[in-house]
Amino acid sequence: MNAARKVAIVVGGTAADGRDSIGAALCHFLRDQGALVLPVSSRGAKVEATLRALGADTALTPALTADASRPEDLERTFDEIVSRYGRIDILVNAQGIAVKKPTLDMGAAEWEEIIAVNLLSAVTACRLAAARMIPRGTGHIVNIASGTALRGYAEVAAYGTTKGALVSLTRHLACEWAQHGLSVNALVPGYFVTAINREMLEQHPERLDRIIARTPARRVGDAAFEDLRAPLTYLTTCTPFVNGQTVVVDGGYCMAGSG
Repeated sequence: MNAARKVAIVVGGTAADGRDSIGAALCHFLRDQGALVLPVSSRGAKVEATLRALGADTALTPALTADASRPEDLERTFDEIVSRYGRIDILVNAQGIAVKKPTLDMGAAEWEEIIAVNLLSAVTACRLAAARMIPRGTGHIVNIASGTALRGYAEVAAYGTTKGALVSLTRHLACEWAQHGLSVNALVPGYFVTAINREMLEQHPERLDRIIARTPARRVGDAAFEDLRAPLTYLTTCTPFVNGQTVVVDGGYCMAGSG
């Protein structure tokens, strides 16, 4: 199987330069498979930049600009996509925000924002996509989680909680929707240097050294995110007999001991 001529929505699949983020890279990998890729983000400039980098029609920017934390925004965008292209074949939920902060210093409003973007928006997107996939008896949903879903870290409780919930959501949706021909799985990227963390890692190279030392592969993810290409291809083309799985791509970091 392949993704040729498939209609693929990637929520959170944008970057300022159209390339330098995990979500944007996933868009390029799907494009390379032959899919019609539709990156969705609340920032129109990033949507336009990513469409341009993909070689796609930038006139789609208004339709794909949506605040994922607002269900009505996502519903409008999904309706527009189905109106234009007739179906949704692939959904990737790559949206997310993170705050590194002591839990005692985080108020309810900060928790609610992170939950709304990282978890509830994924629930909305999954429901909107599945409602259009189930009548056709086919579809692939991939939820992008995090190593914080698998092991504990200090000062990222809200982020890790939402990503852990996203892994759990993946399993529950697979139990409901596998019988309808849908494949619902999660992908957990390990450490990659991106536009978001590059400055911090450059200022604190010892942190990157510690990460590499604790990773059995003795490196972080490659700069072009190519380590994620094959796993994404698999999860967006696999038989629905593959369901509810969490594929971890981190060089062995999460499964390794601390020694």
